[in-house]
Amino acid sequence: MKYLFVLLCLFAGTQAHAQAIGSVGGSIVVEQESDGRDYRASIPWALRGGYSFRLADVYLEYAQASRSDGSGEMQVATDRQEFLLWGKHVFLKRWKFRPFAAAGVGFGNEFVNTKIGSSSQAHIGETLPVAALVGGWQWTLQYFELNLETRLSAAEYYHPNPAFSVGLFAGFRLGKEKGPTRRPSIKRSDLY
Repeated sequence: MKYLFVLLCLFAGTQAHAQAIGSVGGSIVVEQESDGRDYRASIPWALRGGYSFRLADVYLEYAQASRSDGSGEMQVATDRQEFLLWGKHVFLKRWKFRPFAAAGVGFGNEFVNTKIGSSSQAHIGETLPVAALVGGWQWTLQYFELNLETRLSAAEYYHPNPAFSVGLFAGFRLGKEKGPTRRPSIKRSDLY
């Protein structure tokens, strides 16, 4: 995984110098209940950090979601953690509100703690691959950015698979943003 990150950084780094970027946010994920009849929404939070290059942003994301089910004597608590490597391209960089698209790959797992009466049993799920596609809008002001995004995430533990979510992330960019550069115009008289 770290070799993939290094290769992406080297590719994007050939285009321009990098800006450090980071963000924190949350989303609402719609999933089916274990009984298969009802849907529920969970609210995971995420931390992101990486670099912004002229062509793309490359960053790592750590996300965590918790939920608990049950009543009375039986309680089931589930914690989910995901680590993803993202590539994000922002379109129309001269605009304040910009559309973007991103793709991420990584891994995740679930920790399940079942409590019946006074006894409890913990289960650590296996590490599974995760893939996600994102589209949304980014608003920027100097060193601050706000991202509104919709996401489809695919992993074996999502029900239904892929899971749909809507998220909001607030972040920062260190350094001045470089937009697209214009080539100098050459007049015919300059050639002779």
